[in-house]
Amino acid sequence: MLAPFPSTLPARSKATTTCFVYGTLMSTEVLQTLLGRTPHMLSGVVLHQHVRHPVKGRVYPAVIPAATGAARQCNDRRYDKNEASGHIYSVQGVLLLNLSPSEVEVFDYFEDEGIDYIRTRVDVHVPESAISNVQFNLLEKKDPSLSHDYCKERFRCVETNAYIWARGAEDLDLLQRWDYEAFRREHLNWYLESTVKPCRYEMMHMET
Repeated sequence: MLAPFPSTLPARSKATTTCFVYGTLMSTEVLQTLLGRTPHMLSGVVLHQHVRHPVKGRVYPAVIPAATGAARQCNDRRYDKNEASGHIYSVQGVLLLNLSPSEVEVFDYFEDEGIDYIRTRVDVHVPESAISNVQFNLLEKKDPSLSHDYCKERFRCVETNAYIWARGAEDLDLLQRWDYEAFRREHLNWYLESTVKPCRYEMMHMET
């Protein structure tokens, strides 16, 4: 079993942050392997005006703005409305809370930040039913006027980080959806061994 991530990993600040994840990082097994712990997670969180597709030749997805020409053309034909939000051009995922600066650095390395993905500030909508008042007070809230009701559920708009695809829509399979449950059934164990554990070991080696 992998030991928890070293507590000596340098941190630039004691402040914590949040991150919206929509792919393999929704897996508690992936998070536990990368970080040595599983952060608190809020489910049913929605990122509007973006779409999620598989990366060609890979088992993980990427998210791009729905305004991208190729993405909009394909999604106009093939996508149903998001069940949580009632909106087309939206991605449902998980909001990770209380991430340390060191843990964000781990995510940056894992996601090849600046090459494959860009860590971007985005607005997401969190269902009120998923969050306590104490937790909500820790989030970076947006103007209350940006909160909405969808499908009889009240959502609050908050600002967070998300890893947005940087390489371009031509590297994505725009005609397919990425299925998280299929990933868990068909690829999770292989992905942990081939990708996540090696990344973890590389990060630990860099810090020794």
